[in-house]
Amino acid sequence: ILEAYLNRIDFSHNVSGIKEAALFYFGKELDQLSLAECAMLAGVTNNPSRYAPNLNFESSTKRKEIILKEMLKQNMISDEEYNDALNQEIILTKRTDEFETSYFLDLIIRDVTKALVEKLGYPEDEARRKLYNGGLRIITTIDPQLQSFVETAMKNPDLFPPGINVNNETLNPEAAVVIIENGTGKIKAIMGGRSETTKRGWNRAIQAVRQPGSAIKPLSVYLPALDNGYTPASVVDDSAVKFGTYMPQNYTRKQYRGLITVREAIQASINTVAAKIVVDVGFSRSIDYLRKLGLTTIVDGNGQYTDKAVAPLALGGLTTGVKPIEIAAAYSVFPNNGILIKPISFVKILDKNGNVLLENKPAMDKVVDPQVAYLMVDIMKGAVKPGGTGTRAALKNVPVAGKTGTTTDSKDAWFVGYTPYYTAAVWLGYDDPRKIVDKSGRGVTGGSFPAMIWNFVMEEAHKGLAFKDFQMPQNIVSVDICTESGKRPSELCALDPRGSTIKSEIFIKGIEPGVENICDVHVVRDIDITTNLLASPYCPSVLIQSKVFIQRLDPLIPVDGEPAPDDSIYEAPLNICTVHDHSTITEPSDSEVTPEPTPTPANGDYNTSTPTLTNGTN
Repeated sequence: ILEAYLNRIDFSHNVSGIKEAALFYFGKELDQLSLAECAMLAGVTNNPSRYAPNLNFESSTKRKEIILKEMLKQNMISDEEYNDALNQEIILTKRTDEFETSYFLDLIIRDVTKALVEKLGYPEDEARRKLYNGGLRIITTIDPQLQSFVETAMKNPDLFPPGINVNNETLNPEAAVVIIENGTGKIKAIMGGRSETTKRGWNRAIQAVRQPGSAIKPLSVYLPALDNGYTPASVVDDSAVKFGTYMPQNYTRKQYRGLITVREAIQASINTVAAKIVVDVGFSRSIDYLRKLGLTTIVDGNGQYTDKAVAPLALGGLTTGVKPIEIAAAYSVFPNNGILIKPISFVKILDKNGNVLLENKPAMDKVVDPQVAYLMVDIMKGAVKPGGTGTRAALKNVPVAGKTGTTTDSKDAWFVGYTPYYTAAVWLGYDDPRKIVDKSGRGVTGGSFPAMIWNFVMEEAHKGLAFKDFQMPQNIVSVDICTESGKRPSELCALDPRGSTIKSEIFIKGIEPGVENICDVHVVRDIDITTNLLASPYCPSVLIQSKVFIQRLDPLIPVDGEPAPDDSIYEAPLNICTVHDHSTITEPSDSEVTPEPTPTPANGDYNTSTPTLTNGTN
């Protein structure tokens, strides 16, 4: 009974058993302990949190002296032994109140203990003892080389913005990185801070809950939209809009692009488009998808604090935020053909004899069809291409897709992305949220340092791997569309004064625009070149030109104080010229008129001073 007790008793700090206690407190085996050290360990068992010597050395010493005195009283030790033990200097090997472990080991301790409790039925205290003293062998998922490289990256000052002065001390921004293997859910590397070690209980990669900014959009806006009728070619108006008293602003404030496709909106991270789509999709549906994607920190109540609103779901201003490991797992749904694979840190637990106690297979849940997931993959490649917000994350000869995230006042910055092999999330910020600035004092974005860190570690992760591309599933087709309407192009789409708007786009087979679904946004109008208004019957023919314009199907609704979108200058006029009437019917000579130059399309198909189009229509 005493042997079982001594091998299991708690000695504080998750230390179980006398052997582990001797190593933890004194760095010695049991047969190397002195009488004084034995007495001090015996004293801990009375109240481990009170008498642990590294927490309260004075109380622990007094308890040791009581025990030695009782041993002398019972003639278990001599006077000489008693005096020697009282006078012996006690030297502890640990002076901190917690273990210092690697972030991955910290994760293993958490996950294995939880598995022993939930899957094998151990009481929690017994599970901890089993983990520390049961001779278990844990087969983990870590890639030691990749983990080492992530740790090296965290020490590289070139990958981080400078610290800030707080109370005459330099406070450096923190970071978290988690890398998950696609198809298996295995965590290959994890860092919960810029230090290699952690005091147990705070690992930012698995515990920090931070605002995601625009990194939430693929999960809360665009995936639900593509799964419910939208396509990459769906056109939404990037124009000012108000929802009650709330008005979303783009990163380039006071600037709107106008008609834009879903693909273009994701690439440029347009807030107004995300806001309009999430309102159309519905807040409840959006939250349902976030939960299916494994995000556990979403607040969906109807009280004062809720994520059922435009700002949380479209712009990432959530009530609490997201965890790096959970958003990484959510993004892995895209390269995993629509399947959420719950991340795992170990694959097996063996007993001391090598017998398998537990085989850890990750949970898998279907979120969307493979075709919908592939549309997201293909669209999100744009984030790392020229014109995207995350170009610094692009890898050499490795396909990459992802999304940046930056919160208000640059208090959180993210890059979350994936390749055919791995999905990784990088978060940057201060534990006490405050603005992250670069050397020039500008706010840091997800496309700067987070994308650089992501690039740095993922270049290493792919060294020596064979080239592999994202696999396109069956029933994906490609057709030409007009980016102003999302429909099949007409002959006018090539004559847009800004250049041809015809692009190839992919669709799920069966929902691509049919050949009869022709662009109705591009129109041709006869214009009086002296007024730039629609020509009236009285305008002289020499002043009339046929021009190609866009014409919104849904008229713009102006918002006070906000500018019109950039493309509004290309919109067809609605008013008719009133300068000319029946009294001006006399035709002027050519020498009396200087026609306004007609914009020439990039393809050169249309540049005539007479109202004749290249297709023969007058």
